[in-house]
Amino acid sequence: MITALPVFRATDFNPTFTGGDVNNNGLLDLGETWTYSANRIVTAGQYTNIGKVTGQSSIGQTVADTDPANHFGARARDRH
Repeated sequence: MITALPVFRATDFNPTFTGGDVNNNGLLDLGETWTYSANRIVTAGQYTNIGKVTGQSSIGQTVADTDPANHFGARARDRH
């Protein structure tokens, strides 16, 4: 069973579940896309985050996927 709020033991990352459980059964069903939202202060320079998910299929197989996200933070310039 998939819960709506993932657990991140090593970080202070706390995403909020925003939707996608169409039939409200707490399971990520075929055709559903669950979405989450989170905010973070961007630091200067290149940043890469790897989203990772693992689960169990309906026939007991472990399934997993990863998805990288990248951004480059630059300092804002004063416009005086």
